[in-house]
Amino acid sequence: KVATAEGQDWDKWLPYVLFAYREVPQASTGFSPFELVYGRQVRGPLDILKETWEAPGQGSDESIVSYVLSVQERLLKMSELVKDNLAQAQVEQKQWYDQNARQREFKD
Repeated sequence: KVATAEGQDWDKWLPYVLFAYREVPQASTGFSPFELVYGRQVRGPLDILKETWEAPGQGSDESIVSYVLSVQERLLKMSELVKDNLAQAQVEQKQWYDQNARQREFKD
C-alpha cells in the first residue's frame, strides 16, 4: 500500500515500513522478528519519549556481565516459547488446509 500511495518515493518510506514489520509479533512465533534477534522488545521513538517523560535522569546500574546473562536467559526462554507457538501454529494451519483437501490416488 505504501508503494501505491507514495508513487515514486516508495524507497524513502522503506526503512519505516521495515521497522513497523519487524516490531509486530508474528502469529506463528508469538514474538516480533526484532525480539527474536536481539532478545528484547524494540524501543521505538514513542517508547523513548514515554520513558523520558516518566523517569527523567534515571539510568541503569546493571553491569555488562549481568546484562549479557539476562539477555541470554531471555533468549533461551523465548526459543522454548517459539517452539511451542510454532507447533501450535502448525496444527492450526494443517487443520485449516485439511478442510478442503482431498485424498488423491495416482495410477501407474
